[in-house]
Amino acid sequence: TRFHAVMEDKYKANKAKVAAAKAASESNRRQGISVSVPFNGPSEWNGIRSRIISTPGVVGLQVASLAADGAVVDLAYTGSLEDMQSSLEGSGLRLARVGGNWVIVQI
Repeated sequence: TRFHAVMEDKYKANKAKVAAAKAASESNRRQGISVSVPFNGPSEWNGIRSRIISTPGVVGLQVASLAADGAVVDLAYTGSLEDMQSSLEGSGLRLARVGGNWVIVQI
C-alpha cells in the first residue's frame, strides 16, 4: 500500500510538472499576424513604429508595404493575442479587428 501511494504521488508530481512546462512553452511561443497601421506622415509613422517595437511581447516587426498614409506590417509576438492587445494599449496603441483585418491605431 505504501509503495502504491508513493508511486501515485510521483505520477501526480510529474504530471503537474509536465502541465506547467507546457503552459510556459505556450506563453513563450512566437506568433505573428498581419496588421495595417494608418498614419498621417513619415514622422508619425516613425513614432508609431517605435512604440510598437518597444512594446513588451513584440519580438519582430517586418514592413510588408509602405504608403504615404499607412503601412502593412507582419507583427511577431509572444504570448496570447489578448496579452499583446493589453501591452499595446499600455504603449498608447490599440490593436483591433476592423472589417476582417487587424489594425493598430493610436489611442
